[in-house]
Amino acid sequence: RQFSAIYFERPNTFLGGAAHLSLFALNEEDGPGIGETANNQLYTPSLLLYKKSKPGQWDFDIQSVLQLGTRRASSSPSARKLDVFAHFHHAEVGYTFDVPYSPRIDLEFDYASGDSNPNDGDYGRFNTLQGARVREFGPSGLFGILARENIIMPGIRIEFQKKNFVDGRIVYKPAWLAEKTDASPGDGSIQDPTGQSGSFLGHEIYARLRYWIVPKHVRWVVYGAAFINGEFFDDPSAASNATGNGNPIYGATDLEFIF
Repeated sequence: RQFSAIYFERPNTFLGGAAHLSLFALNEEDGPGIGETANNQLYTPSLLLYKKSKPGQWDFDIQSVLQLGTRRASSSPSARKLDVFAHFHHAEVGYTFDVPYSPRIDLEFDYASGDSNPNDGDYGRFNTLQGARVREFGPSGLFGILARENIIMPGIRIEFQKKNFVDGRIVYKPAWLAEKTDASPGDGSIQDPTGQSGSFLGHEIYARLRYWIVPKHVRWVVYGAAFINGEFFDDPSAASNATGNGNPIYGATDLEFIF
């Protein structure tokens, strides 16, 4: 398995913000120590325009990503080869108020393509390749209901911070399947090939609070999240839907020591 990247960034390019161009390449083959893979041969170009947040100013983060190449329909060596065309888009616009604790509010939107037809010889489900999903999709990697694949997700975020003292955020996001016949985002364990279970995944709300007990050295962190299932997770029409699990609730706390 080989993963490589090249990127170029230029400041002060768009509305006072920077432009970032990148190309990621993932090439994998079956082999000793790896086993059977999907034989992904993926090339993922990306354009990112962003402006960092500052008190009294607007900021933005806009990204469009394409994904081209080939892969097997499964990890089986006998599986047929599929042409890949997938895409991902993120848009975020925020404003930071020039008052104590620098509160910031933003509106954001994520779209990651799904596979509309598993029998057409093409593959349209976006592969996120790498990168943390914490900021956009939950307070922790352990709370992995949503991910950058087969998803449409707008949201609103409120944040505040005071350097070396405290910072926090609270986020609300409803989510839909981009393709209702494709599998759920995340582990992809739930799918209704008929589409009768609908596309609404549910509502997610999560929060995080971080407090410096000893500035720059000891920090206390508290996380919390809840997901209210939508029609897709609740409808028994989904062939592999493991109903009866209720609406997931997550909470955690940790103490961080920085040396």
